[in-house]
Amino acid sequence: MATASKAGVPADGNEPISHPALRIACILNLTPSRARTPRLITGDCIELIVGEQKQQQRLCVHKDLVCSKSIYFQKALGEGFKEGVEQQIRFPDDKPGTVAAFVAWVYSGNLDHLGEQYANTLRLYQFADRLCLVALQDKCLDHLRCIMAATDVVPDWQLVVRHFETSVPSDPMRKLLVDMWTTVWTSNNVTIREYLEGQELKHDLVTDLFCRLHEIILQRETNRTAKPLRRTSFYHIA
Repeated sequence: MATASKAGVPADGNEPISHPALRIACILNLTPSRARTPRLITGDCIELIVGEQKQQQRLCVHKDLVCSKSIYFQKALGEGFKEGVEQQIRFPDDKPGTVAAFVAWVYSGNLDHLGEQYANTLRLYQFADRLCLVALQDKCLDHLRCIMAATDVVPDWQLVVRHFETSVPSDPMRKLLVDMWTTVWTSNNVTIREYLEGQELKHDLVTDLFCRLHEIILQRETNRTAKPLRRTSFYHIA
């Protein structure tokens, strides 16, 4: 009977996959070809330790590359900090898949590895927000639009509620989520009451939704083609 293997370690007990991009591919369940393994990158690697003590995952990433993407890593790995001495950064409250998705973006520059997964994209956006990774946040915003275009499905209401609970009013992701849900109400013959009945109602979320809906109704009095989703750059931070 075949046994499951640890992330990055083949089931046959051979040596762990050494290249950081391939280890990330294992955690994200990607084939090496989909991981888009980059050209040979030289230089020192640092270790990202993810999760709580008993269920930690350790990921490696090239130091110069990750520092070129993030001021947070530049400062954390600088002189005078514990992380700089140990060449390790800990993320005890994050999921391995989220940090693996971040590392995959560092190497590839895209989010193809996330597929059509709203929840994972939102978690990655929140991770990027904490680390002030504006370029990654914008990628996540674009990826959500691509998911909706491909599936014609909006994020689950509870995902939206949770994001509103952990974000500030000026957060661009809030605007996009509101516009995505407004699309539902302006495109289908379904009443708002039918969608919200039995759902958890968060005051600022519902207020933003109704304000945006009212705005669309006013716009359509003069422009029948007005759409809830605005141009891509409207949502961008950078």
